[in-house]
Amino acid sequence: MSDKNDLLSGLTDVLKNGKKAGLFLGAILFVIMLLLPAPEGMKPEAWAVAAVTVLMAVWWITEAIPIPATALLPIPLYPILTVMPAKQVTGSYGDEVIYLFMGGFFLAAAMEHWNLHRRIALLTVRLVGTSPTHMVLGFMLAVALLSMGISNTACAVMMVPIGIAVVSQITGLSIKDLHDANPEKKYAANFAKALMIGIAYAASIGGVATLIGTPPNMIMKAQIQSLYNIEISFVQWLIFGLPFAVVMLAIAWFLLTKVLFPMGNLTLAGSRELIDEQIKKLGPMSRAEISIAVIGTLMAVMWISRGFIKIDALKMVSDTTVAIVGAMLLFLVPVDFKKGVHILEWKTAVKIPWDIVILFGGGITIASGFQKTGLALWLSSQLTQLSALHVVIFVLIVALLTTF
Repeated sequence: MSDKNDLLSGLTDVLKNGKKAGLFLGAILFVIMLLLPAPEGMKPEAWAVAAVTVLMAVWWITEAIPIPATALLPIPLYPILTVMPAKQVTGSYGDEVIYLFMGGFFLAAAMEHWNLHRRIALLTVRLVGTSPTHMVLGFMLAVALLSMGISNTACAVMMVPIGIAVVSQITGLSIKDLHDANPEKKYAANFAKALMIGIAYAASIGGVATLIGTPPNMIMKAQIQSLYNIEISFVQWLIFGLPFAVVMLAIAWFLLTKVLFPMGNLTLAGSRELIDEQIKKLGPMSRAEISIAVIGTLMAVMWISRGFIKIDALKMVSDTTVAIVGAMLLFLVPVDFKKGVHILEWKTAVKIPWDIVILFGGGITIASGFQKTGLALWLSSQLTQLSALHVVIFVLIVALLTTF
C-alpha cells in the first residue's frame, strides 16, 4: 500500500510540475514572439495571433490553467494586441455552430437522464449476438451508434461497467487479472481485452460519423465556414462520415478479434441471459423514452432532408435551427401532466458540458483571427513548398501536424 501511495504521490507531483512548467513556458514563448519581428510577408497583427495561438496551445496541452479558461484568452488579448475589437472577438463565442452542438447536447442529456442510451446499447448487443466475437462487435456497434449523438466519453463511461460485468460474470476474470491469466484462460483474457479496447475505439470512431458526434467535427465545420465561407451541412458530413466510420469500425473489430486478441474456440455460457437480465432491469419503455426517440428521429429526418429538399420559404433554416427546435420540444413535451414534469428540465440541461461550448468559442475565435489578419493565407503559402511531394505524403504530414 505504501508503494502504491508513493507512486500516486509521485505522479501527482509530476502533473503539478508539468502544469507549472507549461504555465511559464507558454508565457515565455508568447513574450519572445511578441518581441521578435514578424516573419517576412506576415503582418504584425498576424504575428500577434500566432503568439496567442502558441500560448493557448501550450496551456491547453499542459493544462496550466483549466482548458476552458485558456479558451477565453482571445477576449482580452486580441483587443490589447490590436488584432480586433472586443465586440468582434466575443461574437465568435456565439457562433451558430455552438448552438448546433448545444442542441445535440440537450438531446444527449435527455437520453442519459431517462436511460434511453443504455436501452439502445443493450438491445444492440443482444441483436448482434452473444458469441465472443459477436459480443465484441455488438458492444462496438452500440457505442459507435450512440457516439453519433452523445459525448464519446459519456458512451465509454456508460458501457465500460457493463463490459466489466460481462467479463467478470461470464469468464470469471477481473480486469486486474488479465495480464496474469494462466494459459487455460488465454482466450478469455483476449476476449476481455478486445471488449474493453473495442469500447474505447468505437466511441471515437462513431463520433466521426455525424457533425454533432464529437467536438473536433464542429470546430472544423466552423473554421471552414469562417476561413473559406463554405458551409458543410449535416447530410454532407453524414455522406462522408458514416461510410468512413463503418469501414473503420469493421477494421478495428477485425484487428481486435482476429489479429491482436484471437479467441479460438472460446464460448461464453450465460452471456445471453446476462444481457437479457440487464434489459429486464430497465423495465418497459417509459413515455419519456418514447418521446425522446420520436423527437430525435424527427431531428435526424430534418437534418438529412435539408440536403435533398429545398423549400424557398425555409431558406433561412439551418442545421442549428433544427437542433434548437428539437431542444425546445424536449423542454415543452410533458411526461407527467399533474406534476408538470417535462422530458428535459433545466436542472438536468444545465449539466451539459459548458466547458466544451466555451472551448468551441476559443477555437472559432482563433480561426477568425487567422482569417482576418491574413495568417491563414501566409501559412498556406508556406505549405505550397510541399506541393512537389506525393499527395499521400503531403496528407500524412498535414495529419501529423494537426494531431500534434
